[in-house]
Amino acid sequence: MNQAQLATVSTPTFDDPILTTEQVAKEINVTKPFLEQLRSDGGGPEFIKVARLVRYRRSAIERWLSENTVASTAQANGLKRHRRHRAASARR
Repeated sequence: MNQAQLATVSTPTFDDPILTTEQVAKEINVTKPFLEQLRSDGGGPEFIKVARLVRYRRSAIERWLSENTVASTAQANGLKRHRRHRAASARR
């Protein structure tokens, strides 16, 4: 993680609930495998890895939902292109 990324990571507080993959999937109305695929591809919300466990901060879910809220199909397509470019850059 570089300095810019570190600057964007919020400091956790005790009033920021930690959720399981199952809880998040149910809350945002997607399947657990879909959420796991997002995590694998790097397109999903930030998560916490503790040993073999994956957890999500509620604030990370809310931020991710906000960042993925669009007003039109054209805007959604632009967001999709941006994500593909970012993922390709990260693999280099």
